[in-house]
Amino acid sequence: MDYIGTVSGGVFKFDSRRFGYDWTPGRRAVSDMFTHSGRVQEIYAALHIAASTKKPVFDWSAAAVKAALTEDALRDYSQYYNYLITENFPLLVMVGEYDMLDGYMGQTLWMKKTLHTVDKDFWVQDRKIYSFHAETGASTRVGGYYRQAGNFTFLTVPKAGHFLPGDNVLASLAFLDDYVNHGILQCRGAYKRGKT
Repeated sequence: MDYIGTVSGGVFKFDSRRFGYDWTPGRRAVSDMFTHSGRVQEIYAALHIAASTKKPVFDWSAAAVKAALTEDALRDYSQYYNYLITENFPLLVMVGEYDMLDGYMGQTLWMKKTLHTVDKDFWVQDRKIYSFHAETGASTRVGGYYRQAGNFTFLTVPKAGHFLPGDNVLASLAFLDDYVNHGILQCRGAYKRGKT
């Protein structure tokens, strides 16, 4: 990722539609709100962190936490995916199409190698188009491209990077609605949230 960032002129690894310098103004606005706002104590109280002894109270990352979790980040958790699939628990794995950090190709390669509970034919089946009607309009929107086998779904979400619920909130609401109400994505040409 460092190499890609260098040769691209600083493309943002969480969303290849942006460069790092595009992210900076938005990041600065959030930092200012949590550190320099005239109402910062009210914000901390609303978030239940007003009594924090941490200095500064708000920080984008915590080096001590990162160091403590490094070993966990390197562990293979595929047994949990396999367990959920075997136990018929509804499992949806989503990736944003512009996420270079944990995007479609990386997830696919990892899951092909480690998910022994998914039939190999799963990975060669044509992806279906997930369509839905957003509450903000009547036009049908593409919410993603997916493969599904039993209780397991692997979904690529357009117009989204690493933080896909924020990038494509309407599609994310539709997925969540399907999983809460049906336990799996519903294959339908036109979809309106909350209706079957």
